[in-house]
Amino acid sequence: MMGGVDRDDQELMFYVIIRKQQVCYYKKAFRLFVQNSQRTSTTNSVEHAERVFVELQTTGSARKPGRRSAARRHPGRLTDRHFPEHIPANVTKKEPTRMCVVCCSRRKPDGKKVRRESRYYCPQCDVGLCVEPCFKEYHTQPNY
Repeated sequence: MMGGVDRDDQELMFYVIIRKQQVCYYKKAFRLFVQNSQRTSTTNSVEHAERVFVELQTTGSARKPGRRSAARRHPGRLTDRHFPEHIPANVTKKEPTRMCVVCCSRRKPDGKKVRRESRYYCPQCDVGLCVEPCFKEYHTQPNY
């Protein structure tokens, strides 16, 4: 039994997935997962790694992280009547804020994103918005 493990380790030595100086811990954890799952696989390590990557690509999300999906958008955003309201207080914050969706979609002249928080939101759309001019802009233009 020991000879099989040694042979397995010897074959894996040629396809080192784990790097010693990995900055992002989640990448190292993923590579360790792939390498450990190779030990139970009957195929060679390269074929197994390719199969895992293809499977993850097909099951993974196609949208960018941090962006609202089109399905979550309010269908009557452009046609219904919406009114801005103060964001209600919660247990941790007496005056909570949210990021303005319109302001955050803009960029400064130096290329950085605009980061602007607002104490107002649209309860129907459930997005943070500045009262002037972002609220009107968000509810009249189709691309937001």
